[in-house]
Order: sequence, then structure tokens, then C-alpha cells
Amino acid sequence: MMEQTFEQSIDTMMKSNPSQYMLTLKYHPRIIRKALERIYRRKIIDPENITNVTILQEFEIMKKEESFSDDDLKMKNPNNVLNEGMPKGMDELRQKIMAMRRKMQCECGDQVAYANRGCHHLMCSTCAASPDCNRCGSNITEVDPVEFVRSSNS
Repeated sequence: MMEQTFEQSIDTMMKSNPSQYMLTLKYHPRIIRKALERIYRRKIIDPENITNVTILQEFEIMKKEESFSDDDLKMKNPNNVLNEGMPKGMDELRQKIMAMRRKMQCECGDQVAYANRGCHHLMCSTCAASPDCNRCGSNITEVDPVEFVRSSNS
């Protein structure tokens, strides 16, 4: 079985019972995710062993380090989490933009610089120098440089 990437691990932890419980306490999903990322990066505990207490302890550390209050960690308008007041399609557009931004990053987290000619996956210069694609495991025989161009309209 392939190991999960950092993003996949955090996504899995966001779906866990302790994370879902934090949502019922009205903590902002962005803050929960940030706490999980901090816990994961510091290897405090195995992701499958994270508890409500672990997350709450991380919130306390975040409050001290970043001068947050409880109000800063919680949703301002918890009854409008999905932004029902936003124009139709805006939430979907925001999700598509975030997905595109993630595609501009290599599996390892660095910025994409090359495309593998074999599988067409995007990767950073470090991963492009390895023998196998970090996304699908296929051999890397040739790569092409890629560049993301910003529209002049923006």
C-alpha cells in the first residue's frame, strides 16, 4: 500500500471523529487544519491516535504563540459555514481555484518545475531527478520544463 502524502494525511485527519467534534464546538475548519498540520509536522503523535485533547492542547499552544483568543479560533458565523449568502457557484469556484493551486505543487510540497513525459505528472526539480514518479511510481525517462503564466488581465 502506498504511503499517504502530507495533504492526504491531513485530509484524513480532518475527517476523524476528534476533528469533527471540534467542528461541533464551532472551531473554524481552517484552525483545526492548522492545528493538525502542526501536530503532524512535529510528529507529536501518530495521526490515527489524535484525540480531542491533543487538538485542544495544540489550540492552547497556538493561542500562546500567536496571541489568539478563543474567539479567533472559532467561527464568526457558525450558522453560515457554507456561505449561503454568496452568489451561486462561488463556493464551487473557490474549491476549483484551491484544487488548481494544489496542482501547482509537487507531491513533496515544492513548486512544480517539470512534467514527466511518460505519465505527464508534474513535479519539482528534486523529484524530477529521481528515477520514479513520486505520484504514480512510473519510470522517469524524460521531463519537460513547465511554467505557469499569469494572465495579463489580472
